[in-house]
Amino acid sequence: MANSDYHQYPWAGPDDDVITNSDDDLDDGPTATMIASNDRTNYVRVQNHGLYIDEPEHLAHSFKKGGRGEAPSALGYLLTAAMGCQVNSLEQMLHKARLTDYEIDAECTGYTVIEEDIKRVQKISLEIALTVPADKESRANRCLEVYEKGCVVGETLKRGIDLEVEKRLVMDDAVAE
Repeated sequence: MANSDYHQYPWAGPDDDVITNSDDDLDDGPTATMIASNDRTNYVRVQNHGLYIDEPEHLAHSFKKGGRGEAPSALGYLLTAAMGCQVNSLEQMLHKARLTDYEIDAECTGYTVIEEDIKRVQKISLEIALTVPADKESRANRCLEVYEKGCVVGETLKRGIDLEVEKRLVMDDAVAE
């Protein structure tokens, strides 16, 4: 994103979103873009969708007084992604098995640990309860056995992922402190 785009960014949210991504037509996967500052809940664009990301108010940092609690945290979205991908993959498998009468209840919990003064997620626990009519038990069990291989997020978390971060500092006297 060009530096001049920063000054044109009105903090209005999804209806007036001006964050653009010239790579939208790549088939490699989604790209997320975000502009953040100290005075607002951050807004993220992923493909054609927008979402807010924040921290709970009780999380105080030396550079920021904490979040506003107006939106899920990044960790909340990580848990949502893990759970959402699992449930969607299971639903796709149920559809393929022609099981249309079902209900799925899911709950996801992230467990964090602090190692060498760095907090990280050590474990994600996901519980999925699939309810189907008794006469569909065999096909539903088969779906539960195989659906996870279709979950990109789950397989990524299980196998690990390389995270590459490129950082740069841009100096602009027009940006208010």
